[in-house]
Formats: sequence, structure tokens, C-alpha cells
Amino acid sequence: MNLKIIENWLTNTNERSYQHPFCQILLLEGYRVLHQSSHGVGENGKDIISFDPEGKPCAFQLKTGNISSKVWRDIQGEINELVEVPIVHPGVDTNIPHRSVLVTNGRLTDDVRMKIDALNKSYVRRGHSRLEIIVLNDLKTMFSSSQEEFLPKELSDVQELLGFYLQNGKETINCEKFSFFIESRFFSTDKGKVSNSEAKKIIVSTVLLAKYALSPFEKVDNYFSLIKGWTIVMAYLLAFSEKNNLKNNIWEPSYDLCFAELTYNAQKLKDEFLERKNYLEGSLLGDGGEVSKVRTVMVLGILASFELSNMLRDDNYEYDEKLLNLVKELLSGDSMICGEISIVYLLVVSIYLKKTGDTDLSKKIMSSLITNLSEANNHDSDYGIPAPYHSFEEILLNMNFDKREFEIDYKSFTGFAYSISSLVYCLLLVDAREILESCWFDLTRIHYCEFYADLPWKTYFWKNALGKQVETPFKSLQSYKELKKQYNPKNIDLIQLPGGLLKKSGFAPLFLITYPHRIRPDLISQIDDQ
Repeated sequence: MNLKIIENWLTNTNERSYQHPFCQILLLEGYRVLHQSSHGVGENGKDIISFDPEGKPCAFQLKTGNISSKVWRDIQGEINELVEVPIVHPGVDTNIPHRSVLVTNGRLTDDVRMKIDALNKSYVRRGHSRLEIIVLNDLKTMFSSSQEEFLPKELSDVQELLGFYLQNGKETINCEKFSFFIESRFFSTDKGKVSNSEAKKIIVSTVLLAKYALSPFEKVDNYFSLIKGWTIVMAYLLAFSEKNNLKNNIWEPSYDLCFAELTYNAQKLKDEFLERKNYLEGSLLGDGGEVSKVRTVMVLGILASFELSNMLRDDNYEYDEKLLNLVKELLSGDSMICGEISIVYLLVVSIYLKKTGDTDLSKKIMSSLITNLSEANNHDSDYGIPAPYHSFEEILLNMNFDKREFEIDYKSFTGFAYSISSLVYCLLLVDAREILESCWFDLTRIHYCEFYADLPWKTYFWKNALGKQVETPFKSLQSYKELKKQYNPKNIDLIQLPGGLLKKSGFAPLFLITYPHRIRPDLISQIDDQ
């Protein structure tokens, strides 16, 4: 069944979709991937640029389907560029001849094989390398042999993979369910430290399984779910590398490829969002009104996290003015608060606004968030805002549609909140004393909750049974000076944060938007420290 899933996926995908998994296979075979194509102009027939295990430059061109004489006539110009035009990349010496490989998830007709054979003689005669070929059967062997040892074997695990592969790609990803699946692949055994070679196999095999599981979202351009899905994969990859203390060259190339996949989908979501005139989707939940407002918060939050990630990774990153103006326009009125998850999303947006220069709107949003949360969740309230463990969909269904299936006891959320201390931290950074003073009475009737995993690298897990939740009350008599000192970024203890969430990686904003229940001031400090 596993091999059937792989074969079905290979024969029904396109070159853009199998490019990332193919690069993962190359890493496992000892290649070093330098560049992946965006499939635009100016690529000189080279979709992937790499060094092979012997250190020789190698260029790959990926195609979809069978290559007949007609198709060959259409692509021969690209093939000639692949072979004859030197690789242009800062890491490659143009004077060194490169290997050229044509890859297709289909087959070659006999007449095309004969044409390639004749063409190769011409290439060699003129000092170029021969054109190498990888077709569907070769890809099947490469993919199955790289995963065979680590593919799900228990019937329940196989059924789980099949369930992901056949799911409705238009729905929002079930982050908890997908996280448990990825966790079970990275941490399938309880044995101690794994060897470098075994670690590589586990990483590549798990990333490929993730690709199959996420393919339904890819087919319908569900970029929101794809961004979350790849964030989860990267989180568990970091957990695996930190637990096993792996050297960077073992895990980082696969991680970078996953980041590139996430970036591609985030950019596509941003492009689509900027082009749209309205944001209705015709969801089964009903559209317009509350649903439309919540969807806007969801998309703005994830795009803001992507922009913040870019800013953290590149000091010279120029933020998108068009996106910024649209964010300001859409947040000019009241936003829909749909659980603490929406507060986390809007807090990320407010940090993005501050980083791009609009401190006033940022403070206005944060003021609204802390006022609503402190009023709703203080222990005298009858209707608390649900904790960030509850998804947007779950809360919307409970509010408007099927309460019998999604029954939420709103009263149970009074007296505590997960995001409140992070809101206080961010407001102190902009010296919003008046805002804090206006809601301090309500704040003193709330315990702020912070969850700490039993080991820092387990912070990446969706759930951590051995972790602890700390609930702390705000002081009724509080010196503003002392409060500022307590929440000063320089005084924030980072010892509980794993290395992959430190600001230089740029992963923290994406992680927070996908794991909103992990919100804490120390994590926020890696996104906003000014």
C-alpha cells in the first residue's frame, strides 16, 4: 500500500511539486543542492543546481509525463541550454564541465531515446557531457529505496497515511493530527542517539511522507494549510536534530529545502491575497460576516509572520508596501476575536505594524486585545475567551452551527489566559502605561498561564505530557518601573527556548502562528525586542 501511494503520487504530480522531494533524495545520495528553480525565465534549462558526491557540478531539468517526439521538439532548446550553457552560480566554476540530467515522471518513446543517443555523440564531440536520463521507473526505485526502512508498517499507520493522502484539500489542515503523524515518524523508536547516516534517512523519509500527506492541499492551492504543514515538519525536524545533537550538515540542508517550500507557498498566498477583490470562499460553514472577518485575521496573521520572518533573516529585507497598506485598510475597523488563537494572530500583526513604522495602529490593536481579554477572562466574568488550544474552526462551529458536536464551556476559561503576559510585554515595549493602567484592575483578577516543556527541544511538540503549566497572578499593587524591569528584553530568560526559535533563524514568528498555545514572553522577545 505504501509503494502504491508513492507511485500514485509520482505519476500524478508535476515538476514543481516533485522538485523538492527529488532534492531530498539527492541529499540522501550525497549531493549538495545549491539552487532550486522558481520555474521562471532565465534558468538556462537548469531546475536544480548541485554538486554530486564526487564534487562535480550537476544540473537537472525536471519534466512531467511521457516525452514523445512532439514533446521533444518543444523542449530540445531547453535541453541544449541544460547541456551547453555553463552553470551560472557563485559557488560553481564555469570552467569546469558539468553533468546534465533530464528527469521526468513519465517515459521516453523509443524514437526519443534514439535522438538523445545521437545528440549525446554530438555533445561529447563538442566537449560537453552526455545527457543523462532519469524516468518514472528510476524515480520509483529512488523514492521507495530511500524510504523502505522507515515507511509505516502497522496497518493503523498505513491507514493514517492513506487518510492524509485522500483528504479534502480545501479544508484547513488539522494541525494536531498532522503533528502527531510527523512526530511518530521522527520519533518512532525509543532507542538512544541515532547515527548520522540513520538520521539522514529518517529526516528525508519523514519529509517525503509529509509531502505525500500534504499533496491534497497542494492540488487545490491551499497555501494557508501548506504553510502550517511545513512549519510543523520544520519544528519536528529541529526537535529531532536538537535531541540527537546532530551536526548542521546532517539536518540543515533538508531544513533549508523545507523552508524554501514554505517560502514558495507563503509568497503565492501573498500574491493571491493582494490580487483578490473580496475574500469569500463559499465555505460549508457559511461565508461573509463573522466567517469572513475570521478568515481575514487568519490570513493577515500568517502573512505578517512570514514578513517578520523575512525581516529577522535579512536585515536588508524591504517589506511589501502594498501588503502593509492592505493590512492597515482591513484593520481600520474592529477585528473579530475568535478565541485566544485570534489574539495571538492579531498580536503578530501588531508587531509587524510596529516593525514597519505604524506604532499608533499597533498600540490601538494591542489595546483592544488586552481590554477585551482582561474583561472577558477575569474571574468575575461569565463568558471567557477560549484558550489557544481551540482552533478557529472549532470555535466558529460552536458559536454558530453545531454546538452538539463542538460544545465549549466558555465559563471554564475565566480566571486565566495564555496570551495576556505577552500582551503586557509588547505594550511595555511601546511604553503604553495608560493602556495598562486602564485595564490593570481586571488584569489582577486573571492568572497568566505559561507552558514549559520538560526539555527545551520538546517545545516543538504539539503536546508534551511531562511539561508543566505555570499560572501566576498579576500584583494588585504594581510599580510601573518594576514591571518594566521585569519585562525588559534584557531580563527575559531564554534558557527554556530551543535554539531553533532564537531570532536569527527567523522561525519564531512562523512557529508561533502555527503553535499559538506556545505563546510566552520569551518567544515573543525573539520576534519583538524593541
